[in-house]
Amino acid sequence: MYPIVYRKGGFVFRSLQFVLGNETFFEGLRQIVRECHYTSCGVKRIQEIFENVSNQDLDWFFEEWFYSAKVPDYEVKNFTIVQNNGKYLLNFEIIDRNNFTMLLEVKVETEGRGTVKRIWIKGKARITIECEGKPLAVILDPHEWMINENKEYQINGVKIVVE
Repeated sequence: MYPIVYRKGGFVFRSLQFVLGNETFFEGLRQIVRECHYTSCGVKRIQEIFENVSNQDLDWFFEEWFYSAKVPDYEVKNFTIVQNNGKYLLNFEIIDRNNFTMLLEVKVETEGRGTVKRIWIKGKARITIECEGKPLAVILDPHEWMINENKEYQINGVKIVVE
């Protein structure tokens, strides 16, 4: 757990970038540099700046990421695959054991063309993804936008990876 907490700071801002998008995130950083260049800004002020530039209430994000040592701990459950007319329909739940609210990318690698879907996890979420080819792997957070508990296992012959 300690190595995760040590690296968490940089990942928190990367996660915020993922949630807000590049334009809004970098506008917030520019505002922080302008305002906090010659003075100290605490986390509350940084939150206010990002809330102002995004027009969003980010209390949920800052409570989870700045005021807790926990990180998401994702698990895939109730995984089913139905094949119909050459297509595959995947149904599954993603559960976060630490009950985070977070935007999450889910990538399904297939024999053919894979797919990436963005979903909101609020402790858990039910996912349905249709694929052209046979699913080989389901990867949660494939671009490593956040720090989380990494793991790898198999369900129904499909590799499940949490990056």
